[in-house]
Amino acid sequence: WCRDYDKVVDEGMMEFIRSKLKETASDPFGYFYLLYKIHKTPHSTRPVCSDCSSVTNALGKFIDIMLQPVAQAQASYFKNSYELKCMLVDMMLPPNASLFTGDAKSMYTNIPTDMALPLIKNYLLESGHQFGLSHDMVLAINAALEIVMNRNIVRFGDIYRWQFSGTAM
Repeated sequence: WCRDYDKVVDEGMMEFIRSKLKETASDPFGYFYLLYKIHKTPHSTRPVCSDCSSVTNALGKFIDIMLQPVAQAQASYFKNSYELKCMLVDMMLPPNASLFTGDAKSMYTNIPTDMALPLIKNYLLESGHQFGLSHDMVLAINAALEIVMNRNIVRFGDIYRWQFSGTAM
């Protein structure tokens, strides 16, 4: 990826990615662990695949930086729950209005990667110029997404597993 997109990606970002690749070479995999949901009855767990020390982490940061303007431009975007609360408090609703909430169970892990990646690529190819993304930069982002989403290997003790489905958060 670095060789293919060296001329497209900013020199500082490329240096960051290369330094992280060297840094993680001896221990390139993320870690799998469980978080206990003690506030739920009955108690349950949430699986976490942490990649903060993995070989794909730097590419993930690159993707995040490049796609933040795209995400923030969406009509459905709000930064956090506090911002949503402020938006809701400021809304003027008629007295008979109702607000509904929902909770998507395992939303990210159930997004089929093989379907999502072409949709993201097509959207960026059609709309990327609005966010200052050149055609070549869109291809670089897409190639980075392919690596991060399709080559995630995590370790749990001495067991290694490839995450072959689901979308990283």
